[in-house]
Amino acid sequence: MSFVTLSVNLKTSIFMRFFSMLLAMLTAGLTTFNANAQLNPSWSVDLSGKLHWQRVMASGSYLVASDAGLSAYDQASGKQLWNNAELAGASEESVTELAGSPLLKVNHSEVISIIDPFSGTVRFNSKAQKFAEIQYQTFLPQSGIVIVAGKDSDGNPVIMAVDSATGDTRWTLNEKFGRIVSINEANANELIITTLFYVYKLNSGDGNTIWKNSITPGGDGAEDNPLGELLMDFAEVMTEGMDFVIRFYQNPKADAFVIASESKRQITMSDGKTQDVFSNSYQTFRLSSGKPIWGKEVQMQGKLGDVSFYNNGVILLPDDGNKTTINFYPLEADANGQWGKKGRGTNIKGGVYRHVPVKEGLLLISASGSTTFLDLLDPSTGELRFGKPIKIDGKVQRAMDVASGVLYITTEEANIVNPATGDQVLGKSIPTSAALTHIEGTTMFAYDLKFNGVKKIDLNTGSVSDMTPGKLKLEGKESATALEYRNGKLLVTSDQNLALFDENGALVYQAFHAPPKVSGLQKALLYAQAVRAAYIGANAYAASSALQTVETDDEVAGAMVSGIGMAYQEVGDQANDFVKKSIAQARERASATAQGRDFNIVLGATGKTNSLLKVNKDTGEAEASIDLGDDKDPKYAVDDVTGRIFLVNGKSLLMFQL
Repeated sequence: MSFVTLSVNLKTSIFMRFFSMLLAMLTAGLTTFNANAQLNPSWSVDLSGKLHWQRVMASGSYLVASDAGLSAYDQASGKQLWNNAELAGASEESVTELAGSPLLKVNHSEVISIIDPFSGTVRFNSKAQKFAEIQYQTFLPQSGIVIVAGKDSDGNPVIMAVDSATGDTRWTLNEKFGRIVSINEANANELIITTLFYVYKLNSGDGNTIWKNSITPGGDGAEDNPLGELLMDFAEVMTEGMDFVIRFYQNPKADAFVIASESKRQITMSDGKTQDVFSNSYQTFRLSSGKPIWGKEVQMQGKLGDVSFYNNGVILLPDDGNKTTINFYPLEADANGQWGKKGRGTNIKGGVYRHVPVKEGLLLISASGSTTFLDLLDPSTGELRFGKPIKIDGKVQRAMDVASGVLYITTEEANIVNPATGDQVLGKSIPTSAALTHIEGTTMFAYDLKFNGVKKIDLNTGSVSDMTPGKLKLEGKESATALEYRNGKLLVTSDQNLALFDENGALVYQAFHAPPKVSGLQKALLYAQAVRAAYIGANAYAASSALQTVETDDEVAGAMVSGIGMAYQEVGDQANDFVKKSIAQARERASATAQGRDFNIVLGATGKTNSLLKVNKDTGEAEASIDLGDDKDPKYAVDDVTGRIFLVNGKSLLMFQL
């Protein structure tokens, strides 16, 4: 081989390698660009009038408010389902979902309307129905009716039942019920109305009274006594605007229910300062007749806490701080307390706010100030199993039986309690929360917020090991907010961070997407994420039959959780079309969240341009983006259940399917 030939071949080889490297770089660049390419809209429709706001409700209804009115659109096709021109100008805050249903409640121009979200038909209008004031409204799914109570234009009391499928008025009552505290369904054909003075059982079909009794034994007939009626009227006026704590508990296995009430009075201390003192009372009734079971009310100290039905009796669990006494009362006329010395009850640390049935008895969750306690109650004797209550941090979100004891997860930590000794099996609790844990068979994975890594807990033995090496540092000074189990791998996420670990705990990738600098841009996305999280939480509760609550002061989140209950509502074949459609929609959305998905929706920014990113959970890379421009208040809405983004561009409404 000649030198010349060798030089040519060498140059060719170097050139080819350089060309290959360049081609690879270009290909990689093109791949990245294509993966993060702008997503094309699935549909586009012209808007009538100027947009004011848009939102996807928890139930899935997609609403658009403009100068032309309040409209609903089909998410998949963009077809306008209905438009109500009379609701033009209704604010976003004035439109909510009636708790426990997808029905829309709109409070606009001093008129309250209840609207079928599927057809847009107004099922109730306070002005048309001649309501001057609405004091109470609720949806009863078994009966398929909406109950509205208040005063008519003449100031007289009125209760109206409206068919949720047709809007027809089933019945109207003008009886002087008094202030309504709660309305509950005894079954598909009967409902229980609790007021300040009386408890009623009505036929939900025609509104006829089946029975009526005074809450206080011996108080029947007060409305027939002029003095008694005067006192009732006086009490109604004096208590108007006051909040009452009166609760209804139905025994699922016996012909009985409990009505519990809380009262407050002020006392003056020796130093001249005033202090609120609470007391609570309980009365049991036969569901079949409405007759009181106990000859007199049971009085206890403190605020209302919880009630548990046990055998042929009731366990009363009030909240009186560090002075709380709990007791058991049989469902008998001359019932007296059965626990403690001379039946005076069992003392417990803190006031009970929830209980969880477990194999060994009732796990009592109590609190004193900001401190939470756990104790185990033997309901057959009234004895507390732990020698000393367990002091824990945070509010309990989940509790369930496992082989090594009772697992509890709070808003701040997780541990396992040995029910025989009261010892904490894990020794030191793991700083975490329900959203940062996952149970797979007999193994629980928990993201330790102090360790900054994932712990692996064997629920059979209570042994703990490090799943990951720890010290995961999330950029942007963020803390982990969610843990997801993905085919043996574990995904840790926050608003802008993703980190994936393999089945051996090794880090597969860590990704950070810089957020926009504009404040308030996350509002729509955070709302949508809260809806998805609520569905996921409801799925976990339904699957495990374990306690799960949403510890939040957010009224919107509370309403969302209430509405999601439609997914798990059981009604008979007699249910009307609206109820059936509502349940089907709720179940479809619950199923969508239960199946999981391969991407997260993340807000991102490049320079002054803001985007919504579809981030692949397996790679951490943005596969696609939706340009929000540099607008400080872009008009977008998100359905985090279906993965759809709705964006207004000029006079067009666009939908992007992730």
